[in-house]
Amino acid sequence: MIAQAAIGFSLLLLLLAVITGGSNQKYPNVPTLRVKTKEEDIQLYLKDVMELLRVGYQKYSKQGRNYLLDLPKGKYFVASHHYLDEIMRAPPSHVNAPDAQSIMTQTAYTISAPVANDQWHMNVPVRKNLMLALTPSLEIIVAEARAYLDEQIGQPESTSVLASDFAFDIVVRTANRVLFGKQLARDPRWKRVCVEYSEVMFAGANKIRFYPNFLKRIALWFTSDIRTVHKLAEECTFPVISERLEKEQSFRQQGRDDTWEQTKPSDAIQWVIDAAPQSEKTPNAILDRLLHITTATVHTTSFTFLDILHCLSLTKEYTEELRTEITEVFRAEGGWSKQGLTHMAKVDSYVTEVTRWCPMSGLKLARLALKDWTMKDGTLVPKGTIIFLNEKAIYDDEEIFDSPKTFNPWRMYQRRQKEGEAQKHQWVMASPTHLHFGYSKHACPGRFFASNEIKVLIALLIMRYDVSAIGIPGGLAQVAQGYWGDNNRVPIMGVKLELKDRVSDIPTDIRQHFI
Repeated sequence: MIAQAAIGFSLLLLLLAVITGGSNQKYPNVPTLRVKTKEEDIQLYLKDVMELLRVGYQKYSKQGRNYLLDLPKGKYFVASHHYLDEIMRAPPSHVNAPDAQSIMTQTAYTISAPVANDQWHMNVPVRKNLMLALTPSLEIIVAEARAYLDEQIGQPESTSVLASDFAFDIVVRTANRVLFGKQLARDPRWKRVCVEYSEVMFAGANKIRFYPNFLKRIALWFTSDIRTVHKLAEECTFPVISERLEKEQSFRQQGRDDTWEQTKPSDAIQWVIDAAPQSEKTPNAILDRLLHITTATVHTTSFTFLDILHCLSLTKEYTEELRTEITEVFRAEGGWSKQGLTHMAKVDSYVTEVTRWCPMSGLKLARLALKDWTMKDGTLVPKGTIIFLNEKAIYDDEEIFDSPKTFNPWRMYQRRQKEGEAQKHQWVMASPTHLHFGYSKHACPGRFFASNEIKVLIALLIMRYDVSAIGIPGGLAQVAQGYWGDNNRVPIMGVKLELKDRVSDIPTDIRQHFI
């Protein structure tokens, strides 16, 4: 009866959405992409957007022309790559990235309206402090990752793990140790929140995006587990946040401000508390900011690492070359160091190729027109238009990448060997042809932290184990395809990894750094 009631309520919401779904939104005067019929194209958008984007890229984008893409409700304006710099340099009063992202993730409903309206926590708290923490956090990442491998895998002759569980568990644990402190990092409830809230948030956003605003929160409550997961987040974070707020107040009331500044914790919880306006120094408001941080960092990094695991398990012919580079770096550096990770050029190239091969989305660089805006070619972009660029089709363009349908892990390494290119083509360097982290001033502020974390995990994994895949009959093509829904790609699930211990094969002079 409960299931039937839920289905009936969902149908009622859908009917209300259709009845009230009219829109007065105007769109640029450019062609609308048509591959089949309008209805069939909308279904393609929901189930296999890449078929649409491949046609749109060849027919319009590559020719320097913009076009519109039909959605279940409304349209997206897909700009040609030729206009990338113009869009990125547009005044934020006219074209805005955070507002577009809030619409895509429906932040006002999946988290809160204050977070959607002002993402101050992504500036000083994340962008600045996470950069400052890169060197001291490296030791923590290594220790936490080694502890996870020791506890969960150990050194058996051979064992198998579910790749998705392994990827999420080790990424969440290592990232959380740096971002949220030891207490939350070791709390299984917070780990569950980090995994499930991201899933609920992105899936929920896709469900409610085309509903009228007044129905969105109701629809989200009745069609997802967001209230359950949020309650769990409150249970494990409120005591930590409250203790921090009370300690700060106590120190300041005693006139011991300097002592507090010298002894307070250094993690994202404290960074957010320090930057919060007085009106938001409450457990509820701080938690909302922390949830936004974890969905922006842990979620994407976990999916990226899962794709890397799949690719590593299918391209074992490259593993020994990666191990050789890691060994050379450790002998030169004498241990783990930020500089050493930077010197892992082949590891970096491998990761960059995986994210080219397996992008997280088809469209990228969302921008919202806050007012009518005229582009240099005369195209009028009306207020309310959401602007995108076609990411995946760029990666498949033979004029940009040689043999783009071939997985070449040394692609960027080879480019860096050319004169004057040694410091270019790195995974963290956003460019017009590498959009994994976005581009321009709104590029992901946590990309340097993510790069360090990913490289540490790869080095520990392949030095300690031989990795094979069980359950990817389609090989790299199946990994690249993943599962598409709306504009987003999710890695394949259900793959088992076979891990065979090889600790005895690690050169004795560097073995202590990996076990």
